Amino acid sequence: MRISRLQFACMAFVVIFFVFTSATFSHSATTSGELSADETWSGTVELTGDVTVPVGVTLTINPGTEVVFQAGSDDTGGGEETALTELIVNGSLSALGAESSKITFKSDALFPDKGDWGGIRATWGLGAKTLDMQHCIISNASTGIRWHVQGGVQSATISDCTVEETSGIGIYVFGENGADLTITLNDNQISDNDTHGIYTYVNGASSTLIGTINRNTITNSGQYGLIAFAYTNGVSTVTADDNDITNSGYSGVYVYGYNYGQANVTISNSRIINSGTDTGSSNLHGVYIYANNHGVSDVDVLNNEIRTRPVLVNRAPTLYRHNILAAYPKMVPGKTIRVHEMLAPIMSGDFDGDAVQIHLPATQEAVEDAKKMTLP
Repeated sequence: MRISRLQFACMAFVVIFFVFTSATFSHSATTSGELSADETWSGTVELTGDVTVPVGVTLTINPGTEVVFQAGSDDTGGGEETALTELIVNGSLSALGAESSKITFKSDALFPDKGDWGGIRATWGLGAKTLDMQHCIISNASTGIRWHVQGGVQSATISDCTVEETSGIGIYVFGENGADLTITLNDNQISDNDTHGIYTYVNGASSTLIGTINRNTITNSGQYGLIAFAYTNGVSTVTADDNDITNSGYSGVYVYGYNYGQANVTISNSRIINSGTDTGSSNLHGVYIYANNHGVSDVDVLNNEIRTRPVLVNRAPTLYRHNILAAYPKMVPGKTIRVHEMLAPIMSGDFDGDAVQIHLPATQEAVEDAKKMTLP
């Protein structure tokens, strides 16, 4: 069959038009203001102001998408940070990247800085919604991800994500007003956030939070690596297993029950290393547990490696230097601690009933002396 030049040109135009419109599909994305219907983003989406996903609407972001936020500005002048662009999710967000095709949320600045944009802020009331993020990278926001539930039964999952270089909190989970929320935070990389790495907070009677926080790496938090806070009759039940929490400015883990709040926390099989890098703080601990004003902090600390504040092991009589050595203890079930087995031969322990005394350095100066002078 012969095809005329005109027919061929028309066919070519249709093909080219189809390819062009397919490749630029993301240009139909809302880049400022409120979504009017469900949207799917792909390619590069450049936001100039707050984008709001309203109740009843779902935003789906495809693998490999780049969501770029204009640094230091917001053409809507709205949201919680009126001078910064935010992604505000009052409805549902599904951002499911892949290991080889991550979704990125980033600043458009040539030299990005902490706090360039406002972060991803999900604020929910009653009604069914979804927050599911996997294989995402969030960089240079003020708060990376904030999930605030103001009532109802809700759940969210954030896994295999990187949240880095924020001027505030990496991931903040907050429930109040009778909210019943379940959060799963697994296999995330949380680094270089100016305040806290992961902060869970529940407030008010009938407000409950169930958190599963496993296999995360939390590094270089300006203040606390991980916080579990139960306030004013709220109940928080958090399981944190197999996490690496290093170089926290204050304490690696902070558990706090206040004003009849109840914090039930299990910290297990984790490595909490080099907490207290900010010597100006008074809370320089591997794990800091506090209860006040009838609050309850019920905490199990099991089989963790905590290297922040060494203990001094003294085998009497103390005749020479090696009779008193520092060691980082490992917490195990029961009324015991475990120290490295190499201390036994150094101290001439022959397991025939040798007794040792355990001393805890009380001041930061004593801790530093123990590290410098008596660690083997």
